[in-house]
Amino acid sequence: MLSRPWVRWTLVISFWTFFSTLFSVEMYVERRVVGRPLSLFQAEIWHLAWGWTWALFTPVVLWLRQRFPFDRNRWRASLGLHVPTSVLMALIGGINFVLMGQLLGHYPPGAGFTVNRSLLMFVTWLHLDPFLYWLILGLSYASQYYRESRERELRASQLEARLSQARLQALEMQLHPHFLFNALHTIAVLVRTHKNAQAVRVVTGLGELLRRALDSAGAHLVPLKQELEFIERYLEIEQIRFGERLKVEMQIEPDTRDARVPHLILQPLVENAIQHGIAPRAAGGRLTISARCRGGRLQLAVWDDGPGLPGSSARPLRGGVGLSTTKERLQQLYGDEHAFVVSNAEHGGVSAELEIPFHLAPDEWQSRA
Repeated sequence: MLSRPWVRWTLVISFWTFFSTLFSVEMYVERRVVGRPLSLFQAEIWHLAWGWTWALFTPVVLWLRQRFPFDRNRWRASLGLHVPTSVLMALIGGINFVLMGQLLGHYPPGAGFTVNRSLLMFVTWLHLDPFLYWLILGLSYASQYYRESRERELRASQLEARLSQARLQALEMQLHPHFLFNALHTIAVLVRTHKNAQAVRVVTGLGELLRRALDSAGAHLVPLKQELEFIERYLEIEQIRFGERLKVEMQIEPDTRDARVPHLILQPLVENAIQHGIAPRAAGGRLTISARCRGGRLQLAVWDDGPGLPGSSARPLRGGVGLSTTKERLQQLYGDEHAFVVSNAEHGGVSAELEIPFHLAPDEWQSRA
């Protein structure tokens, strides 16, 4: 709005009209007290001659500020120009005030009276009128510094957002080769054990898995149902490897399926449960994936019935790429608005539980999922 000339002129004239009105009221009250009554309308017209003179001076002052700024190298030369200019403008404002007084009939006519009265007023108001010039300069500099400060804050905010986006993309790119290498390891094991048909199925499943991962590349948040479809394809590969040793149970509440979750958030948790809770056991084990909504929060959990964690009941999130990357991504996306705990489950095994704000996915994601 301030970039439009009519808006700027409206603000300038309104400011000086208000300033003139204050002096008009003061003159009106003073004249009534001393017994020389003056109508408020005449007092206003009289002072507007002075105030609107300064309104016309305002863009001139702003132009001079730009041409002669008070920077480190030129402040002395600029001061030498601004000081006499402020005095000259104060004198012109006083002359217009006297001329209006003569037009209204409150001062006698004549050029001699105009000069003498103007000089008297200039000396009387020397402490105020030149100050108005510096007031305009000061407000202009304050406005400039405020605008520049806001622009710096905006640039810093945009830079921080881009850095955060880059961190998230880097973390996701760590996950892609992570499960890819594990799948290739599975293929190598199947080939070495002459299970070629199973190896071909794993390669086919891996191709589908990578296609889904690439389709969602760059999307940090996806619907939970899309994430579950990805996990189902991943588990199909793992079940080729483990056969009957791997049993999977899904406990997904229907109202959570359209919730927004970080892309690839479940895969490292499932992989960790299979690797540490099921793979070491000859009999295999059970894997449970659950999702529910409680109090505006989405609660996701991956549980295995393996031997559990040695020592303490809580496991520090460090070492493995999957868990450490998951922790960093959640911190980037939600800050302190999330919880992530890997611990021994109450009925045995290990549970990886995370809690994030519950938000529904946008329609465009729901239509794609």
